[in-house]
Amino acid sequence: NVDGFGIAWYTHTRSSFISDSTGPRSSLYKHSQPPTNDFNFHSICANTSTLTLSAHIRAATATAVTPINSHPFVFGRHTIMHNGVVANFQDIRRDLLDLLDRDAFENIKGTTDSEHMAALYMTHLVMQQGKAGSKVSWERQYTIAQMKAALEATYTAIIELQRKTFAPDDVQASSLNVCCTDGERMIAFRFHNHVAEQPPSLYYSTTAGVTLNRKYPGMHDGTPNAKATKNPMEHG
Repeated sequence: NVDGFGIAWYTHTRSSFISDSTGPRSSLYKHSQPPTNDFNFHSICANTSTLTLSAHIRAATATAVTPINSHPFVFGRHTIMHNGVVANFQDIRRDLLDLLDRDAFENIKGTTDSEHMAALYMTHLVMQQGKAGSKVSWERQYTIAQMKAALEATYTAIIELQRKTFAPDDVQASSLNVCCTDGERMIAFRFHNHVAEQPPSLYYSTTAGVTLNRKYPGMHDGTPNAKATKNPMEHG
């Protein structure tokens, strides 16, 4: 994957400057080059600490290699990233746009299927308040159940558009590994509607945060960390 990358990390900095902002908000950095060649990225990593980080390395499908097309995509306090492809996206794009609320539509900066899907997720997420969404609604925190329902509704809407546009035998399978977070809550789905193929792998770990963090005992290769400054129980 050499078509760009992006990271979004959450801090509480904004709440110290804006009185009506509570909870963590994301900082976003994207580039169209691989991360190994980005001096600024190396500097950010060496001097940044966060409890929630979304990181994505892009393999472009049919859209331009440009920073705005790199994941993650940020809507207020919510960050979304996707691994896979929305099948026949260009054929359903116009109908998909009709499903978006105005603010979600206007927040789309690039041309990827992933960002449009993220906008559709945000539309469904804020609709659970019983009214059309707005940027103010993006600053809210939603329950895990609400986030899950919004992502399920997003998948359902995409599949229905594909079935509406194509004959049954012409509908191609979509691969939708998606991760969504507000900085404190996170959901991740793996999905692939193919009759035989399995979805791309999706792994999670409850210990990697300590293992990979140099503040804590132990290194990724199993050796001791003589410079550890914290106890594993202190990890968030």
